[in-house]
Amino acid sequence: MGKKISQNEHAIMRRASDIDYDIPLQADSALQRDKLSRKGYTEIAAAALRKVPSSAGLVVSIEGAWGSGKTSALAMIEALLLEDDELAPPLIVHFNPWLVGEKDALLRHFLSRIASAVKLNDHSRDGKKVAKEIKAYAKVFDLVKLIPGAEPWASMIKSVVEAAGEATDTVSEYKTPDVEAYKLRVEEALRRFDRPIIVFIDDIDRLFPLEVFEMVRIIKAVGGLPRIGYVVAWDSAYVSSALERLGVPQAASYLDKIVQVRMPLPNLSLVARRKLINDALDGLDPEALRQRFRNQDNRLGSLYRSGLRDLLDQPRDIARVFNAVRMMEPLLRDEIVFADILGLAALSVKAPAVFDLLRKKPRLFVGTMPDDISLLKNPEDVIKEGAEERRIAFEASGAASAAQRVVHFLFPAWLAPMTVSRSARALMWKAIFPIPQSWPSRCSSA
Repeated sequence: MGKKISQNEHAIMRRASDIDYDIPLQADSALQRDKLSRKGYTEIAAAALRKVPSSAGLVVSIEGAWGSGKTSALAMIEALLLEDDELAPPLIVHFNPWLVGEKDALLRHFLSRIASAVKLNDHSRDGKKVAKEIKAYAKVFDLVKLIPGAEPWASMIKSVVEAAGEATDTVSEYKTPDVEAYKLRVEEALRRFDRPIIVFIDDIDRLFPLEVFEMVRIIKAVGGLPRIGYVVAWDSAYVSSALERLGVPQAASYLDKIVQVRMPLPNLSLVARRKLINDALDGLDPEALRQRFRNQDNRLGSLYRSGLRDLLDQPRDIARVFNAVRMMEPLLRDEIVFADILGLAALSVKAPAVFDLLRKKPRLFVGTMPDDISLLKNPEDVIKEGAEERRIAFEASGAASAAQRVVHFLFPAWLAPMTVSRSARALMWKAIFPIPQSWPSRCSSA
């Protein structure tokens, strides 16, 4: 007979099974599942990629902050390219540099991935020729590495070829290749190829700065190859910052030399934001939203308007915050109105420095706590003395104004000490202290 599961264990298992894993859209269903009304945006990108010329290449960048939905946008672009009935479908290649793991191998893996995709998906004579020439080109780049002053060519090529299991007896057989000649052969093969090749490159903004630079250099080196379109998804601010840290001149405008069509993702509209939040609310355990307090729904709407809608400005923010709610709400059920739990969860994810300050120094926000029997200081003075610490915490959040408004909604005392209410102190007491130390201040999805 198996061991019985307690109610507590059952609740924990339920919360874990309901976690939103924030899985991006997939190409086969992306257009049908788009909740952000981005079809028009992705149609513009797809239209540009359909016009990749036979004499040159094209680089399109999908730009947005972390969690803004770049990968889902790539899936929608791919779906649009493949559904076109008038033109022959392009050959789609996916490359994720984050999975390679080593800077020096990026170019080899990149070109080999294109060659392998061509070989696998197009068995025509021209397709085989393209695959063969790109693989040869990849080997040349891998050996040369474009590093001035490298070790003597014969020694370097011998070590690499031996590692590949293709060594012969004498070093003298290895000649310095003419990179430009190999490139011309690739270009000639591509011009004869009757299908455009579209390469989707994702997660560049997850790389370390040196890897970012290497990937940007690769795109610059091969971006002009004919009949190949590149769709790059990145946070342009992070990429520019990485280049600047490495001393790249004019890093801010460097990407303009590489990318022909730069497309910042549109901001998440208030309509889309409200829909995502409503969908997330619908996905919670019904017990979490059961009416327990007077005017409960009104307070939830007030929280949304008071700063929550501005604090949760990316799709991933909403998934992460509601994952935090799933962990937090059962601990506080029947004690605190749901809107306040949601506000605290939002601060824990989007303004962790503020949340930590709330936990460690709650009096900086409410002046006094229920057990402060012998506190000698005036509560108003306590709040005023915490102004600098609060300012530093809010600025660290990256969304200071929205975080301030959410905190003011939950704990109005810190802005207007004379208005501090018993309910605000009770919220601080019940919500901040009972949360176990094991409950993370950052709750991320897989």
